[in-house]
Amino acid sequence: MLNVFFAKLFNHLPVNINEINTFKPLNQHIEIPKKMSELQLKTGNIEAKLKKLITLHAASKAKNVALEAEKQELTLKIRQHEEQIRQLDEVNSALKLAKALQNDSKDENNAGLKIKMNEMIRDIDKCLALLNK
Repeated sequence: MLNVFFAKLFNHLPVNINEINTFKPLNQHIEIPKKMSELQLKTGNIEAKLKKLITLHAASKAKNVALEAEKQELTLKIRQHEEQIRQLDEVNSALKLAKALQNDSKDENNAGLKIKMNEMIRDIDKCLALLNK
């Protein structure tokens, strides 16, 4: 009777009268080990799992450190190769210019030579402008 009264009074709250009568005491919901040895066994299992996790964590940290070192090494190699590529590009440009100067008898190469010379003049102008600042 009282439950119906409160349900009507607080009708904005979702209250099911059937649920109110089915509540069980707290000790019925918790499974209590029958013997102390069961508790010790469960504790031992938890400790074993914890030790395994700690070991796996340490192994993962060591692997992470090794991978980080390898990453730094590979990054350094990439930078070195990029620098080598840049230097080879400069040598290649110089060789193309030298070849264009040798073959000045062809009209096609004269146009290429003029383009290369204009590029070089622009580079020199940029350097002079930087020096004047």
